[in-house]
Amino acid sequence: MFDNLLDMNGLTPHGFCLLWRPELFWSMATSDSAIALSYISISATIGVFIYRRRVMHMRWVGGLFAAFIMLCAISHIMDTWTLWYPDYGLQAIEKGLTAIISIITAFVLWPLLPHVLAIPSSAEFEQIIEERTRELRDNNDLLLKAKNESLESDAVFRKLFYDSPDANILHDSTGLFVDFNKSACELLGMQPDHLHNISPAEISPEFQSDGRRSADAAAEFIAQAHSEGLNRFEWTFMNAERGEVTVDVSLMPITIKGQVMLYATWKDITERKQAEDIQKDLNERLARSNADLEQFAYVASHDLKTPLNNIVHFSQLLGHRYKGKIDGDADLFIGYIVDGGKHMSRLISDILAYSRVSHHLEHLAPTPAGDAIAQALKNLEFNMENARAEATIGDMPLVMADKSHLVSLFQNLISNSLKYRAPDRKLKVSVTAERISQDLWRFSLTDNGIGIDAKYHDKIFEIFQRLNPTSDGDGTGIGLTLCRRIVHRFGGDIWLESEPGIGTTFFFTLRDASAKKKHPINVMSPEYARTSIRPIS
Repeated sequence: MFDNLLDMNGLTPHGFCLLWRPELFWSMATSDSAIALSYISISATIGVFIYRRRVMHMRWVGGLFAAFIMLCAISHIMDTWTLWYPDYGLQAIEKGLTAIISIITAFVLWPLLPHVLAIPSSAEFEQIIEERTRELRDNNDLLLKAKNESLESDAVFRKLFYDSPDANILHDSTGLFVDFNKSACELLGMQPDHLHNISPAEISPEFQSDGRRSADAAAEFIAQAHSEGLNRFEWTFMNAERGEVTVDVSLMPITIKGQVMLYATWKDITERKQAEDIQKDLNERLARSNADLEQFAYVASHDLKTPLNNIVHFSQLLGHRYKGKIDGDADLFIGYIVDGGKHMSRLISDILAYSRVSHHLEHLAPTPAGDAIAQALKNLEFNMENARAEATIGDMPLVMADKSHLVSLFQNLISNSLKYRAPDRKLKVSVTAERISQDLWRFSLTDNGIGIDAKYHDKIFEIFQRLNPTSDGDGTGIGLTLCRRIVHRFGGDIWLESEPGIGTTFFFTLRDASAKKKHPINVMSPEYARTSIRPIS
């Protein structure tokens, strides 16, 4: 069939149909040739455009158009060719190819029509370009403003960094010195060129105050700063002139131009640490001295009791055996010896009691204050009856105390009321307790005795100080000192209010035990350190 299609036997050229009339023949030939050349030019232009605009969307559509137009050009060339030669079979093949490409092109154009119609017009393009230009201009203004603000912030940061009286340092992520201010150089006593690209451990003693090697401690602190964001610690450097310098370090990571770095601020605390060390040493020496004095007082008082008791005992025997046999002065002098010995014995007993507060008061436990007062009144029953005194006791709480010393506290305070009662009226003593905070009770012991002048309020709590040393009382001046020591050991405070001729009220505070566990508590722990409570009027 293909051979028959190309067979030209019996066919005449198209020019024969035109009777070879020149005006028709050449008109057809010229027109088809011109059209063919134009189509070839258009197809070539489209091909060049597609080739150069490689990013253009749907290039295959342009390719179809170029092929279609090129085949149209070939159709017109064949029309010109068949004017002379009857190759109508070849022309039919070419027209078939043209038809196929035309159908394909027409088929794909219709679905593309909505997309083509969505392409903005030139006016719309101008509007879009104008809006985009306005947005770009606004963005440029914002960027310029941000740049200016960044420059201002950078200027402020640089001023704070370099002009600060504290040492400011910039490290790389591993801790090497990158930048620093003048204060840092002065603190270390080093020139700036000596600090670049060295680590803190290189200018520190081998070991830090906590016993760690400086290199190990520095690595740990840097890792903590990276993981936690901010790390504060103390560090010791070596200053060429001053020796060891201790600083309080604040270390935190920051990002500069996309690079993670470490920003540090140092505060020189060398003098403060030296003062703390001196204070600590003095406190330790004072504690040792007090312990030695307490031990000495305890041992000396204990060892003095036996010979003193012998002196009193043999002085009494001497008095009984030779009373009236020597002379009156001898009897009087023996009486002085016996009275002095007894007073000295009481004084030693009180000193022993005072020392036992330190030696034996080690733990506190929940103790009923009412039981302690009852025991104290029982111990003073004879004295209370002789003085015809009256005691009123309110509701008492459960407090943290040592029972034997709590009894001693109440007994000494009531004894003081008995000792300094008014001769013209019956002694009345009342004891009450009031909660003043969640874990604190304020006790008050009030009497209607002779009262105490305000100038003696602090003095009477000092050891060996008596309100009236020339009185006939048998006191030693240790009772109220012992009371203060016991209250302080219990973690409270003691004070008084008094009006001469009216009476006296002693106040002291003790910690509540109702919510505490029923086991002993170390009174030397910080929780039970002495608390200063102001009197509440």
